[in-house]
Amino acid sequence: MLKRARYPLRRSKYANHLYDDRQHVIMLVLRQHFRMPYRQFCETMGVCTVLTGEIGLSSVPHFTTLQKFSARMDIRRLERLHLAFLERTPA
Repeated sequence: MLKRARYPLRRSKYANHLYDDRQHVIMLVLRQHFRMPYRQFCETMGVCTVLTGEIGLSSVPHFTTLQKFSARMDIRRLERLHLAFLERTPA
C-alpha cells in the first residue's frame, strides 16, 4: 500500500540506512492500532519474529527511533495512511 501511495523510502539521502521510512510508518501505524506506548511496542516487536520478518526488519529499533521519526513526520500524512490501512484490513 505504501508503494502504491508512492511513499518515499527515505526523506533524506543522509538518513541512517538501518530502517527505511516505510518500515517506520508501518510500525507507527501498528503501535497506534494496538494503542501501546513506544517502549512496550518495541519490546513486543522483539518477541514477534513473524511480524518483524513480514515488515523486513533484521532488528527491532529502539523506541526513541520511532518517537523521533513520528516527531519529524507530517501528522496528516500519517493519519491518512492509518485510515487507509484500517479500511483495507478485515475486522
